[in-house]
Amino acid sequence: MIQIILTLGLALIFVYAILQRGRIRLLGSAIAVAALAGVGVVWAPDAATYIANRIGVGRGADLIFYLWVLVGAAVMVIMHVQLKVQEHRITLLARALAIERALRRPPTA
Repeated sequence: MIQIILTLGLALIFVYAILQRGRIRLLGSAIAVAALAGVGVVWAPDAATYIANRIGVGRGADLIFYLWVLVGAAVMVIMHVQLKVQEHRITLLARALAIERALRRPPTA
């Protein structure tokens, strides 16, 4: 039962990632790949342990956790950069609007 629930959740994440690829190509692709890998681990959990052992991590669960931390940190950095870009755009827009309004006002005596 849990495998079905997790697979459905990962399928929704996969679809969302594919839809977002046009906006953020690298991140959307990375999330799509991670969702597919997640489905693989859900249906073959021993594969995570095998891969973990091959790269020097003790357990598959630890490997998944480490990867989750890495992906989470990358997402936070990307969101931070996007927020800074949006703040800059809003500043430019507010500045342009203030200049336009100042030029439209008739001079006061």
